[in-house]
Amino acid sequence: KATQMNDYAAMLVGMVMTIVVQSSSVSTSSLTPLCGVGLLPLEKMLPMTLGANIGTTATALIAALSTYTFGAIHISLCHLFFNIFGIL
Repeated sequence: KATQMNDYAAMLVGMVMTIVVQSSSVSTSSLTPLCGVGLLPLEKMLPMTLGANIGTTATALIAALSTYTFGAIHISLCHLFFNIFGIL
């Protein structure tokens, strides 16, 4: 069952879902009602939300790689590592 996956897989699902829709707000806003009606346990929603936080940095990374300047890549990597260290 999808709700019985481990927390790291749930983070990966949240990250991929956010990369696809390019918005962590949309991802978490779609998970909250599912958790509220009991379709998704809270223990799985929280890692998915953390994964959404990481996935939202993909947009900045793609934009930085398209300009390919040192400053843009540097700031987007800072954004990525700030979010990674924030969930640790």
